Amino acid sequence: MNNYLVLYRPGFGGTWLGWFINSHKNFAQYPFYKKARIRGVTTDVGCDGIDWIIEEDFYTTFVENRKKSHTRYATNLSHTKDCVKVLNNHELSVTKNDIIDQELLNVVCTEIKPNKIIVPILNNHLVDEFIRRWNIKTSWVDYLIKEQPYHNQPYADVYYCDIGKLISDDGEEYALLCEAIGEEPNDNAREQLDWYKNIILQF
Repeated sequence: MNNYLVLYRPGFGGTWLGWFINSHKNFAQYPFYKKARIRGVTTDVGCDGIDWIIEEDFYTTFVENRKKSHTRYATNLSHTKDCVKVLNNHELSVTKNDIIDQELLNVVCTEIKPNKIIVPILNNHLVDEFIRRWNIKTSWVDYLIKEQPYHNQPYADVYYCDIGKLISDDGEEYALLCEAIGEEPNDNAREQLDWYKNIILQF
């Protein structure tokens, strides 16, 4: 199995991005659901099957976790690729600090052995809308762009995906994402991207 790891701070659309990656031809194609409704408006999404819980009290090995997820949630039973995220420390940061926990990153990558690490960033597209949606710290936005901290590991190449550009541009960023995951574009990709863009544009 070729594994892909999405690392993100809440508010950067990491769950949706993981689901979107998993919707491609050779991935597990997990279902997603709407959540966090405010006055009947969808503000966030969830995805069954994408999570690996690394908290001590609920920990299972990555292999055990994936067996359960594939059995319960994968709709593409012949998939050869899988995209996952970790709970509850989605970005693997040091508690209460805006820096990456390199030791934890090494532990997670040792188990997953990812083909690629994918990190959503915000650069020049829909930055204000993403920040307003989740009250994101601008210091973290700048940190990801300037430091590119996930490169400090020997396990996999890192693709910093401009998620605002991905959902709003003419396809340039999507082509880069497809290259990163080794997939052809989805036929309905524009519909998928526009659906999430409309959620972000509410803010």
